[in-house]
Amino acid sequence: MTQSTRPGKRFARGVACSVAGAGIASAIAVGGVATAAPTTPAPHSSVPGTHCSVSQVESALAKQDPALWKRIDGNPKMKKHFESAMTMTKDQKQAKRAEFRKNHPTRASIRQFMRDHHIMPPMRTEMKKNHDAIMKAKATCEQF
Repeated sequence: MTQSTRPGKRFARGVACSVAGAGIASAIAVGGVATAAPTTPAPHSSVPGTHCSVSQVESALAKQDPALWKRIDGNPKMKKHFESAMTMTKDQKQAKRAEFRKNHPTRASIRQFMRDHHIMPPMRTEMKKNHDAIMKAKATCEQF
């Protein structure tokens, strides 16, 4: 494999690396920032926008997307972030994102650049699929 000396190729490679880094940063930001609740919510904590508890949403997700639930449940840090995100209101989530942008201006500007130019990181499709599965679990949690 030969390495190109054209500046455009290096720039594209740099953007690709930045996109991948921003995708990871967005996953971390969505998953939780240090400002999340200091303790894990109790399983009986209510989920805003539903009449369900966190454990009902977890049961619904385990039934509807077992692979995703296994990945969340198998990682204590991911499970803590999931449960914390489930109990946050929309305003709390917006405040958390604003704090992330304030504390990480470079990552935030890369993410904004990607949005403005319709550049999606490779993992974005999987993130959307996971988000849709969680939203479906929240919508159907009363059955569990």
